[in-house]
Amino acid sequence: MRNYTPDAHRATFRAVLAFLLSTACLLAPAAAWGLSSDLTVVKSGPATVNAGNNITYTIQVTNHGPDPALNAGMSDGVPAGTTFVSAVTDPTYACTLPPVGGTGAITCGNGSMAVNAVANFTMVVHVPASTAPGTSIGNVASVGSGNTDPAPGDENSAVFTSVVAAPDLVVSKNGPATVTAGLNVTYTLTISNLGVSDAHAVQLFDPMPAGTTFVSEIQNNGPAFSCTTPAVGANGVITCTRASLAAGASAQFTVILQVDPNAPNGFVINNTTLAFTTDTDTDNTSNSANTTATVQTLADLRAIKSAPATATAGQNLTFNLTIMNLGPSNSQSAILTDALPAGTTFQSLNQTSGPAFGCTVPAVGATGTVTCGISTLLVNASATFDLVVAVDPAVPAGTVLGNAANASSLATADPNVANDTEFTSTTVSTSANIGVTKTGPASVVAGSDITYSIAAGTGGPCAPAG
Repeated sequence: MRNYTPDAHRATFRAVLAFLLSTACLLAPAAAWGLSSDLTVVKSGPATVNAGNNITYTIQVTNHGPDPALNAGMSDGVPAGTTFVSAVTDPTYACTLPPVGGTGAITCGNGSMAVNAVANFTMVVHVPASTAPGTSIGNVASVGSGNTDPAPGDENSAVFTSVVAAPDLVVSKNGPATVTAGLNVTYTLTISNLGVSDAHAVQLFDPMPAGTTFVSEIQNNGPAFSCTTPAVGANGVITCTRASLAAGASAQFTVILQVDPNAPNGFVINNTTLAFTTDTDTDNTSNSANTTATVQTLADLRAIKSAPATATAGQNLTFNLTIMNLGPSNSQSAILTDALPAGTTFQSLNQTSGPAFGCTVPAVGATGTVTCGISTLLVNASATFDLVVAVDPAVPAGTVLGNAANASSLATADPNVANDTEFTSTTVSTSANIGVTKTGPASVVAGSDITYSIAAGTGGPCAPAG
């Protein structure tokens, strides 16, 4: 008979047990057979993750023996605040998994794990884009078997990952290339978050450019922002804020400004919109947008003139002249002119209303042109003048005195020249006051002759006919 040492007995027993385990013939718990297996687990994962991205964990399970591990298994729960994406085992283990996009526990088992065998697991979970920066995501993987563990304490392995935000704010702005002084200009602003994470404490700034005043602001679409604006007619900064802007979300606004009616022709209006977040933006180059518009000036000047339908030769005739700026821009170097009609001479010019004009006139009793000008005639402003001329006493009855007042600008384009000139017509009539004077002696001697002196003449205003 062959003798066996205790160690030899144990070695033989373990070999037989390994065979039984491999053929699934084991009918009693491994611990009852005196089996022991030192299973260890090592889990690794990233220190940080962007909200909106996935976390990939690697889990390594090793059986350090001394026996094969019966019913070896690994379990790992989907971390709170994440959802399940996938799990892969190498070699293949039978696993129970949560649904994709769900939560729950991952459990993987194997009938027997040989001594020094290594099993690798890869688990992927998704971190929602809305996860707050600084959130710590903890995950623990655990292993065990039906055997006794001779070196307990290494059956669990934990990984902690800190969440960081990775938004990408993008601003776009649209506006016209040219604007008209005195009219409104409309801008369309859009803020988008193209990053994987929500952006927090989002601010949209639109400082109004020089030469404009606020008219209105409205949000067209997207998650609601809270906006503050300058008063209508004032200049300032439009500010819109929101606690968070989700990844992939955008919001659009329409801003209407009025261009200063006095803005000079060719002036360039620069308008820049800026976006900010308290998170670290992955691309700061897209956080602003700028538009430029060149100002054109248009002032519709109108001349208005009135005069009596008739005038008497030798008497004065009064014309009423008006120059008006119908806009939309202020008129620079606005001028009103009136050439005196033939058969008249200048007497006087008096401005009766409106901003003060500087005027040049002919000498009293002379002919010529009346010219009045002002450096700036504001939108909707007007000025009125009374022009008095003397009608020549020799002008024949029925003569029509045609006269025109003309409005123009030396520096501002006029979009409607049809109303720049207005004509009046006055028909001349004649009136002569003819008188006769007769003189004679106060007394006479009877039988003597009487001598009378008779004189005829005109007192005007017209020269007698014939």
